[in-house]
Amino acid sequence: MTFDGGPLKGEYQLCNGHGPQKAKQVLTEHRNSYITREDFRYLSKHGINTVRIPVGWWITKDPHPPAPYVGGGLAALDNAFRWAQWVTVS
Repeated sequence: MTFDGGPLKGEYQLCNGHGPQKAKQVLTEHRNSYITREDFRYLSKHGINTVRIPVGWWITKDPHPPAPYVGGGLAALDNAFRWAQWVTVS
């Protein structure tokens, strides 16, 4: 694979292009900011009660998915379920 500095598209390409340490950092920052608890509050406030959260098959192997993937996706998905439950009871 040749990485020319262009945009990486997809988790597989990101992990291959950056390597495991940098990819874990980049994906952690992304997962912590891409969707938040406040987003669920906003959606609920506007009558939206369904979201689609795409996950890859490798999430079933979290926290130690096969290379080149890095762990953390399952924890992010768990957060989304907690936040969804939180807005339904608040």
